[in-house]
Amino acid sequence: VQGILFGANTGGTYINLYNLDLDFNLPGWNKTLIDQTTVRDSNGVDHLYDFDADFNLCGYRATWVLFCNLDLYDSNKAKWGGDDIFDLVNNGTWTIDKMMEMISAVAQDGDGDQALTTESEKDIYGFMTSNYNYEAFITSIGMKFVTVDENHNFTTSADLIQANDAANALKKVVSLYELDGVNVGSYTLAKEMLMEGRNLFCGEVLDVLERMSDAEDLNVTVVPEPLYQASENPVYKFYVNTKGSYYVISKNACRGDRDMVANFLNVFVYHSNKIVFPAFVETYGSVYCQDARASQMLEYIINGRQYDLAFYKNFNGTAGLVKSQLDSKSIKLSRTAQTIVNELNSQIATLVDNMNKSE
Repeated sequence: VQGILFGANTGGTYINLYNLDLDFNLPGWNKTLIDQTTVRDSNGVDHLYDFDADFNLCGYRATWVLFCNLDLYDSNKAKWGGDDIFDLVNNGTWTIDKMMEMISAVAQDGDGDQALTTESEKDIYGFMTSNYNYEAFITSIGMKFVTVDENHNFTTSADLIQANDAANALKKVVSLYELDGVNVGSYTLAKEMLMEGRNLFCGEVLDVLERMSDAEDLNVTVVPEPLYQASENPVYKFYVNTKGSYYVISKNACRGDRDMVANFLNVFVYHSNKIVFPAFVETYGSVYCQDARASQMLEYIINGRQYDLAFYKNFNGTAGLVKSQLDSKSIKLSRTAQTIVNELNSQIATLVDNMNKSE
């Protein structure tokens, strides 16, 4: 079922996962989701109603990533010094600057009319995506709106929002979107042109990889969204679309026998890690992608998924405000951070209040 991510369960329909004898240390649980969406009420009681594990492929498919056409990549790589994209990712040098270099090197006015157009069958783009890819960049540069403190309480502040050089990182994202050879429009067209070899990078959810799998002679890999700055110990972070689905447990499950529910989940989650997850990596990495190294890229993606209350509970008021600055190419984060904080603090207070009433 569609989950209630960061939800309060005010109707008392679902079981609080912390009221079950679950072993969250078992492999297979999506620990990031559990850690980042648990809510502590004013009485110090932890609440969690959604859960995700290795059996839930929807949680993978809703993750925003980049696709790279390897034929177009290989035929142009000498233009940026022969760098291998898999090595760049592993070495922590896969950055926005590097992606911009590749975009500019590949973009080509093939029909000589002094303009790149999607209608031309000869023009080649470096990057195509839709406006929805903004959230992926906001996440990949390390921007965070709401975090969880050591006491498992949600917290936000202007300092948190502006951390990691966020304003300059956002300006870097703007500079990428301003490049010739970047097209922001139809996500369907971006996928089609990638498949036709007229687009080096495509920003989309991982599910699109499966939807492209029937194409003939397609040579593609999945890679992370780029870092803002190079790092010797890279940590790639990925935005999970708000349309992703998660699981909840009815209070009437197994006729209310919570021991039975817990025992089943502990076993099912563990086995999904041993069976479902390897099958997913093999299929998406070795079947849907045409380079075996894509499997390692998938592990970065699955291990780097992020869940921020600002996206799931107050999207238009917070992430939407940052998106509007990206659209207008006017980054004034210091002026807007406090506005965002005020809205989010109100959202957090409402959520905790609902938690207090939920059981």
